[in-house]
Amino acid sequence: MNYVPQNINQHVHLLDATGLEGPSVIRQVRQALKAMIPGQRLEVWAERSIAVRDIPVFCANNNHRLVMAHQADEGLAVLIEKGRASADMGALAMGAASAAPARPDPVD
Repeated sequence: MNYVPQNINQHVHLLDATGLEGPSVIRQVRQALKAMIPGQRLEVWAERSIAVRDIPVFCANNNHRLVMAHQADEGLAVLIEKGRASADMGALAMGAASAAPARPDPVD
């Protein structure tokens, strides 16, 4: 039996952010991810210092997964997998809470 990766045909979106400053890179990454659905991947090309410092923090704070970082000739190539937005996670938690059976009030 051969192993076939689940997402072998998964489309990877590309964002060339080389030459942009830190906050501009994050704005571009945020905008690109906003147009994607959870599980899709975004490859970002950026200056090494910006990518190493800012992108991992952005991913951690916004429920995205930093899949890979690779040193390239002109900077760093970073692969991000879009996660669920914080609002989505909250909605899931609220749905789970509302699905739980109600407990009766204690009787004195």
